[in-house]
Amino acid sequence: MARVTSGSAIIAGKRNQGKPRMTPTLTKLATLITTIAALGACTLQQPSPERAQNVILFIGDGMGVSTVTAGRIYAGQKAGKPGEEHMLSFDAFENVALVKTYNTNQQVPDSAGTATAMMTGEKTRAGVINVGTSANRGDCEASLAVPLTTLGKIARDRGLKVGVVSTARLTHATPATVYGHAPERNWESDYTVPGEAAEAGCRDLASQLVAFAPDVALGGGARGLGGDLGELLQVLRRDLLGADLDLLALQLLHLLLQLDDLLRLEVTGDGAEDLRHALRLGKAGE
Repeated sequence: MARVTSGSAIIAGKRNQGKPRMTPTLTKLATLITTIAALGACTLQQPSPERAQNVILFIGDGMGVSTVTAGRIYAGQKAGKPGEEHMLSFDAFENVALVKTYNTNQQVPDSAGTATAMMTGEKTRAGVINVGTSANRGDCEASLAVPLTTLGKIARDRGLKVGVVSTARLTHATPATVYGHAPERNWESDYTVPGEAAEAGCRDLASQLVAFAPDVALGGGARGLGGDLGELLQVLRRDLLGADLDLLALQLLHLLLQLDDLLRLEVTGDGAEDLRHALRLGKAGE
């Protein structure tokens, strides 16, 4: 009888033609080691898969199942087919999945909370951008305690370039989730952030966009990135109000100001009276 001890493996048995007999336990162990070695060899021989050079996240706001179905049918009918059998470009993707879309505080979600879920992997409340669900909407101090890490930050930390392209304002809720954090989606520029929130440390989304400095930024929303209202009024007075404008031009100016939300602001400072005068003339011609 011979007994050879090596580590935790024990070989025991009678001599048989000069070779020791292996126990069932050792046989299994040897088989396992051989299998692992073989798998390792196979893995080393396999070529490594190619890495993606770019990742683009397309977000179509409001594209639930019913909307996509309607779009599919419409596109098919425009192509001269009945419609239902048509395939949209993303219907043919190699991987397609469905997701549950909701906010933690309401069943019908908004784009701030849902885009946050896409950019951070965490569901949260409606109306907040990249802050945890424990912070109520508009609560600056609570939001500062529960910021969520975004894909944009992860990419930047790894030295990758990050861009934002939107058909909406760059400070709108969906694109803002790439670079910003806010307990209120409407805090798009400094004049929309309440004084107490600004004092507590919350910044408007336009400021955060500039600070993040994406490598590409294409979209609307210049009004939230321009100078202060006084500077804008000076430009209006110099370039428009001092000229010989007819009634149609004044009405157009009135319409442009309405579209730019300036009429919701308290107009003060240099040029304010000229602006009011122009608006009165414009209204008089309505």
